Amino acid sequence: MFIVCQNAFCHFVNKVLLLCYCACKAAPTISGDDAETEVAATVGERVVLRCDASGLPRPEVTWLKEGVAVERDSTVQRTGGSLQLSAVTMDDSGLYECIASNDAGTARRQVVLSVQGTWRSLVPLTCVVVVVLVVVVVVVVSRVVIQSIECNRVFL
Repeated sequence: MFIVCQNAFCHFVNKVLLLCYCACKAAPTISGDDAETEVAATVGERVVLRCDASGLPRPEVTWLKEGVAVERDSTVQRTGGSLQLSAVTMDDSGLYECIASNDAGTARRQVVLSVQGTWRSLVPLTCVVVVVLVVVVVVVVSRVVIQSIECNRVFL
């Protein structure tokens, strides 16, 4: 592999040896053409989205979710170019994009994360539905009882 350098700086070390330094630039590339474009996970799992970028100078890697920069917090960490989600939730589902950029250019890779719920994650929702149904039943029964009492008063 040959890299063509521009702006080479050369100087003689002695009469025979000439040292040259060049300011080379190479646009970023993201390795792993076979990298996953879709990742499936279950609520609570740890997920690592990889972005192995190279280039000269070393590219800076940023991550976007649905077009918005992903911020680090207690459950989201960046290690190298990878994005690590320590305990995914349903809200973590979506389109993620890795962007590697340097002075020579930009490379991008997208991955879709699909987080599936478990029966345990549905328990709070089930409880809410049950409570709402109980309230509805109580309201309906209380109205029937009140109407029954009012009917009995009219006929007495």
